[in-house]
Parts: sequence; C-alpha cells; structure tokens
Amino acid sequence: MCKDQPPFYVALSGLTIAEYLRIAVNQGTFEPPMEGSMSKNAQPKLPTATVEYLAARGHTVAVATVDAKGQPDIDLISWVLAVNEKTIRFVVGAAVPAAINIRRDRQVTLQILGKDQVYAIKGTASVIKEKMEATKWPTMLFEMVVDEVRGNMYGAGMVNGDVPVKRDVRVDALHKTFLEAVYTEMESL
Repeated sequence: MCKDQPPFYVALSGLTIAEYLRIAVNQGTFEPPMEGSMSKNAQPKLPTATVEYLAARGHTVAVATVDAKGQPDIDLISWVLAVNEKTIRFVVGAAVPAAINIRRDRQVTLQILGKDQVYAIKGTASVIKEKMEATKWPTMLFEMVVDEVRGNMYGAGMVNGDVPVKRDVRVDALHKTFLEAVYTEMESL
C-alpha cells in the first residue's frame, strides 16, 4: 500500500487519514491508560442518551462477572433499568452464574450493544431484593453503582440497531406477561 493512501476501511468511511487519526487521538485510542486509571474515553456516569435508552425497556444486555476460579462469566439479561446516571437496576435468575458471582464479589460489567449505544459499564452491584414478586421463578434484583462508562466500539464502526432476539412463541408470550410487572417492581424501590 502506498504511504499516502488510507487503509481500506478509512477510505470507505470517506475520511482522510488525517481526519481519522485526529478522531482516534481525540478518543484516546493511541494512548493506553495507566494501570488502574480510567481510560481516556471513559466517564464516571451514564450519558443522558444511555439513561433514556435503558428506560425504554427490554434491551438485551450482557452482564460480565468473574467466577470463584477467576474465570470470566457472561450472561445475557433483558430486564435492565437505568434509575439515573449513576444507578442501574437489573434482574437475574437466582441460579445464573452472574447472580452467584455478584453476591460473592459485587464487581460487574454490563455491555450494551444497541443503536448508537455501545458501552462497557463497570460498577459494584448489591442485591436489593432476594426474590422478585413479579416472576414465578427465583429471580433477584440487583442495583449497580456506576463507576466507569467506556465507549468500546472500534473507531470506524457503529451499531445501528439492537441485538435481535427471537424467543419461542410460548416463551415470548410469557416474557411479555411479566415485562410490565417486573419493571413496575424495579421502579417501586
């Protein structure tokens, strides 16, 4: 490749190399954070648009925790609610690894992948309700204090919609039945 020709994905975006590099530098892409510090493109609270996105209900979010052996665990959840820019509530099945791991060490990362919403949200979670009344099976309500929110989409890309989720017709009907009741219970505390 010629020195003055942009990489293929930069050329497709319509940006010059200088424009692409300026954006990358402004986002902190070329300067990794110091150990233990917040990355350059991170912030200590949720953006307003993300609070609104999570208030819209029913978005699939990945919850990452660490098990007792130090190995990562990832579970998908859909009952997630941003109470405000520093607080997120979410419901997890009581036997799901995320629930067990959070009870042990309280550290959690939520990964949002939605339209214009690609964030890793780190924080500390606590059980605020051992058994949700709105569901017929054992579920727990957690509340997370947001410590760091980091946009983690690669430089020239974007997500243009929610992660599509298809449920079995019978499960989907059951999920819709519980949806309002679960969110009402989450909001009531």
